[in-house]
Amino acid sequence: MNRSDRILTLALAFTLTGCTGSPALDSSDTPPVQNESSAATSPSPSASASPSASPKPSEITSSESPPPPEATGGAEDGESASPLPETPEPGTAQGRPVNEHGNLGETVGETSVFNDGSGTTFAEMEAEEIQVDFQCTGGSAQKSINGQFVALQFSVEAQPELVDSGWPYFAMSAREFRAWDADGQPVDDPVGNSAGCVDPDELLASPIEPGSDAVGLIVLDVPAGSGSASFTIGGFEGSYGWEWAW
Repeated sequence: MNRSDRILTLALAFTLTGCTGSPALDSSDTPPVQNESSAATSPSPSASASPSASPKPSEITSSESPPPPEATGGAEDGESASPLPETPEPGTAQGRPVNEHGNLGETVGETSVFNDGSGTTFAEMEAEEIQVDFQCTGGSAQKSINGQFVALQFSVEAQPELVDSGWPYFAMSAREFRAWDADGQPVDDPVGNSAGCVDPDELLASPIEPGSDAVGLIVLDVPAGSGSASFTIGGFEGSYGWEWAW
């Protein structure tokens, strides 16, 4: 084979090689394969951006403003606040107003009535006289511990209907009385040293049976000067009574 034929043969061989194959790629030239799961969960550039700042108070529109709190005034949900209670009417007893001590104010010579409020009278009493700075006459009299003795002369009539009042008899002694000084302050012990101030037969007899009557003194040991004293059925504090002032 001459030289020109050899050149033509080599050229043809190189041509066939370029059409049927390619050189192998080096492993270092192979691009990395991305994991499909990580690709699906990886945030996009726009998702990884910093969150937008909260609007400033001045940027909140009226539609975004929270509603003002409801004023309930202490009432339950769904209920309107209750109005202030009205000023109560002054206290009364037997249809009459009571004083600041919760008693019926009486005067000397006035008949005071114990009844059921519907017309039935159980007993009647009258303070006939009040002697301030009373001088004791009893043989065993002692000095007043509160300032002075005050003697109240009473007449009492217990009606037969008293048995229907819940009380078997009408008891009236110094122990059923309360007293107040000139300033309206209560006297802790209005009995004090009154026992023995007068002879027993001068005192009001007590108890008084239904259908009976009695006249006599009630002697109290109270502060000097003006004041008042009240009698309460049974001596129950908190119940209304009849009060006399001097």
